[in-house]
Amino acid sequence: MFDHAIQKIRLIEAEHKSLENTLAMLRTLTLDEFGELLLTLPNEEFPHLSSILPSATPDEVQVEWTGSCGVTLLRQSVSFLNFVAAAYTEFSGRPLRNVNVLDFGCGWGRLLRLLAFYNNPEFNFGCDAWPVSLDHARQSHVLAVVKIRA
Repeated sequence: MFDHAIQKIRLIEAEHKSLENTLAMLRTLTLDEFGELLLTLPNEEFPHLSSILPSATPDEVQVEWTGSCGVTLLRQSVSFLNFVAAAYTEFSGRPLRNVNVLDFGCGWGRLLRLLAFYNNPEFNFGCDAWPVSLDHARQSHVLAVVKIRA
């Protein structure tokens, strides 16, 4: 991660703001930088952020679900989510903010984690047919409503 991003993150950490305000400040980063921060959590250097943002999913779970993990998977996920956000804006004429978004087949919440960069968490929904997937999402405190598909 770039030094300027680390400096911003340290300032945001020191603010100890609510989740909503913290996300607003984190949105001054790039989605890549936001994602890289999430990969480091929990992090002793950022106790406040670690307490309100989702923790990283173990590499073995990431590989089992997607075949990849860490920064490699992050790059793929960022590319996809940037495309989704741009397409939404192009077709709706407004940014991807405060709109209901469903990640159907959300697994452990890979895209839901990043979606919080664009959209407020109360508008993010994930569902999956596999309870163990949702267990991983819930255990890491993904910022979304996650449910089993019945």
